[in-house]
Amino acid sequence: MQPKRTLHLLAATAVLGCGTPPADTALRDLADAPVDEVVDPEDPAVPEDELPVPDEPEVADPTFTVGDPIGTAPGLRAALPVEGLRSRAGTVVLSPDDAVAYVADADNGAVHRVVLADSTTSTLPLGAEPTRLVRAGSDLWVTLRGTGEVVRLHDDGTALAETDRVHVGAEPYGLALSTVQPWIFVALSQEDAVLALDLQTLEPIGRWVVPGEPRWLSVNPVNDEVVAAPARSPHLARLRPTSGEVAVMELPRPRRFADPECPDRTLERRVSGDPDFLADGRLLVPLLFADTDLRVPAFADPDGDGLPGFDTATGVDLEEPLPDEGLFCAEERPRPGGGAYGTPARVDRPGDKGRFTPALGEVDLGRLVVDELHVLALVHTAHATTDNATGDVDLRATVARSYAGAVRVDADGRTAWVTFPGSALGAVVDVDADSREELEGFHSPARTGFDLWPGVDGVAPRADGDGVVFSSTPQRMVVALAGAQQPSIDPRNAMDFDLDVTGSAELPASSLPASVQAGRALFLSATSPGMSAASSGVSCETCHAEGRNDGFTWIFEDMPRQTPSLAGPVADTAPFTWLGDVPTIEAEVHATTEQRMGGSGITGIEARNVAAYVAWTRAPIRPPADADAIARGRAVFESPTVGCVECHAGDAYTDGKAWDVLGFETETNTPSLRGVGSTAPYLHDGSAPTLRDVLLRAGNGAMGLTRHLTDEELDDLETFLRSL
Repeated sequence: MQPKRTLHLLAATAVLGCGTPPADTALRDLADAPVDEVVDPEDPAVPEDELPVPDEPEVADPTFTVGDPIGTAPGLRAALPVEGLRSRAGTVVLSPDDAVAYVADADNGAVHRVVLADSTTSTLPLGAEPTRLVRAGSDLWVTLRGTGEVVRLHDDGTALAETDRVHVGAEPYGLALSTVQPWIFVALSQEDAVLALDLQTLEPIGRWVVPGEPRWLSVNPVNDEVVAAPARSPHLARLRPTSGEVAVMELPRPRRFADPECPDRTLERRVSGDPDFLADGRLLVPLLFADTDLRVPAFADPDGDGLPGFDTATGVDLEEPLPDEGLFCAEERPRPGGGAYGTPARVDRPGDKGRFTPALGEVDLGRLVVDELHVLALVHTAHATTDNATGDVDLRATVARSYAGAVRVDADGRTAWVTFPGSALGAVVDVDADSREELEGFHSPARTGFDLWPGVDGVAPRADGDGVVFSSTPQRMVVALAGAQQPSIDPRNAMDFDLDVTGSAELPASSLPASVQAGRALFLSATSPGMSAASSGVSCETCHAEGRNDGFTWIFEDMPRQTPSLAGPVADTAPFTWLGDVPTIEAEVHATTEQRMGGSGITGIEARNVAAYVAWTRAPIRPPADADAIARGRAVFESPTVGCVECHAGDAYTDGKAWDVLGFETETNTPSLRGVGSTAPYLHDGSAPTLRDVLLRAGNGAMGLTRHLTDEELDDLETFLRSL
């Protein structure tokens, strides 16, 4: 239940913009109130001096920038109310009675309707890449990432049928429904924008700029604010639909080590999946933290006999916890067999940070004063079973060390369900603050994991609080689980949670070639011994999500390397790596998995399968641009006085050679420019945040010559590059 709220005397309708107010104006006033106008006066956590004072004038929130409010487009009929409860978006959502699961199947370009009681499955073909679903009553909306459309569906109780579709832009990804208004929000990932549509007409009624490839959306139930999470930028964007205002919240960048004697290493970070709100306005967002400095391993084995308290086969051994002196910061060297990424975290301390640390970010966006974002580390989400007779807890099982994919809050408001696609796990997390330990800057919530399948990508809690449904498109499975938390006395803050399977179904077979499916499974896996070390928590997908790039720059002994995108016809751009010293994709798969990721080795067939999956991933779909500007930009690009084509030649826009450019100490391979508009940051060291920065740095002739170009010519050149 939402807390009681009061508003300033200033009418919320003063910032509505155009449009006809609905009949329930009180409800609209409440939803339209900006976040700094919605408080709970009975909440003791809110100091009296922070409560709204009716007689004082309004003061603009300096964290927001002014934009255009949502309004009804001229000539459109008034929006009709949308009946029924509204779901959160995901790759799987449930019907209002929890009896049916709807699953987005990007492999087959379809949505499946699965009756959980008897596994009956029907399929509705829609088009390229259904990505996210959201439901209101018996209607559903689906993003088609490959065709740039949103489709509306209706369930008549026996089958799904399409009722409407509209083209919205380049690569629509996430969806979210307003909690009270007939609005739906769409993340246009390749347009750096969030679009608002009228639910009934599917006509656009609002738009916001959100840099960094926005993918995931969620709506705050307290004030109807929209949160947009980009895939390649370390921030969250808060959107106020009725005023058009936008605020950016940067993700925290904690130190890896709290000990001042340790290296001063801060962690890179990014959002890794679908966020969700609790009823009180607290946001939970999946995050991945990474120590990108590979020059000094994080831990040492000074005696050469293995780290105490660590089992290299499973990633867990709890018989002999690491002593305080087990953390070494001087004269460090990597754990044998771990690879550059395979340095473990302290397994006896659940809040400790490894090379890769999956986490949930938590921030209260339903209060008058927005607090800092807290990080709930999930690096050791182990299975937990308690012996009822002795009280002993057994945690000797697989550890969730890969990224968190999606989080969904249970109906109880206390627990959250999380997917770990790379670790083939699901997890349940206690989000109550009283259950947490604070360790070295991170919080450690009570939690436990359970086996699912590789690539688990969907989670939908039942509305009645009696279980949850998970789905995996790669494994073609849907499963319904029910369970309850049991008492646990585990010192590592693990929950004992009993789960039973209450229903399951197999989805229709994927239409992808068998080699692509097999390669995808390896690409996603952080638990395959051949691909990565047991302790590393890394898969190919960790850095190359969907075959693209994470926006990170990794610091190696010889030179920094920005993560390159693998999407599109990358096989046509040989040789590979920033040094241009690897002849084939298969050779790069072997080198990366066995040397950097610490894998024990894969077969030639497995390497070819991974290469087949990489070849299958398509290039980003760029939004249309002015044809005349593209033509003028191409002329600039091909001009001998500018010199771009001297290196970026041919259909792949690369000569396949390494050059000494811009005074770098090491010759670097000429990258392809296909899809370059979607691969920021730029240059091998990631030192150019934008394409314009690249063009300006080329002004002195060390990499082409642009200093004689006018601003208009630079604009045209950039437009041409973004169109590739």
